[in-house]
Amino acid sequence: MLQNTYQLPLTFEQILTLVKQLSDSDKLLLSKELGKETLNKKLTQLLEVFQTDELSLEEITE
Repeated sequence: MLQNTYQLPLTFEQILTLVKQLSDSDKLLLSKELGKETLNKKLTQLLEVFQTDELSLEEITE
């Protein structure tokens, strides 16, 4: 299946108007996808905060 990618300069209000036109099931799917993206970003930030080279594997094991 051939997929085309388009980039459109849309404002938040324009996107919101489009989203409101989606079916309930598509809105739910969009919500889940946005939630996954947000969770991935938060986890990445958390891992970056706790990343350190100051602990050895032995210290972690203890």
